[in-house]
Amino acid sequence: MLSYGITPSPCTYNLLIALLATEHNFIGDAKELFLEMLDKGIKPFLGTYMAVFNGIACMESLEKGKELLKQIQPEGILPGVDEGRFTELMKAMKLYADLEMRTTDKDVQELIRDIYLNGMEKESWGMFSAMLEDGNVDEAMRLFQSTSQPRIHPMVIVHTAVIEAYINGGKTEGALQTFLDMLAAEITPTSYT
Repeated sequence: MLSYGITPSPCTYNLLIALLATEHNFIGDAKELFLEMLDKGIKPFLGTYMAVFNGIACMESLEKGKELLKQIQPEGILPGVDEGRFTELMKAMKLYADLEMRTTDKDVQELIRDIYLNGMEKESWGMFSAMLEDGNVDEAMRLFQSTSQPRIHPMVIVHTAVIEAYINGGKTEGALQTFLDMLAAEITPTSYT
């Protein structure tokens, strides 16, 4: 935007980047604006980081994501993210997007979006409670060592919530397919799943 003589506000940068990162034809523009923003010394919102890396995970490649991470880390951006954790995050973002795209059920799509926007606390607590009720106390305590830091992989929670939504909607075929997709992605289900 600077090349066009436009000096955007931090809010304008964050909004444009977040929107551009959702479109395949504009992910490059989103990355360019993201770097421009950093060059100006403007710190993006956390959601802006997530939007850029989610766009890269879904529309480009893990390697492109690692390239951008290496570009921004010398500036002190995302200092606590090592390559292993970053790789896991990028794969989870891609898996999440694939899961949302595969379903045509509007209720399940809404549930997935709700998890994305509002987090997984409600689903995590439901899984924990159900595991306790089923007598799987040891597994529940191992997976949810503390309520603020569950050890369960976030994609297990997402898949389990989607399976549950299909079952509650009487759509067992969708539940079974989601469970099989979960296994194919090497995501280990819990006893609740």
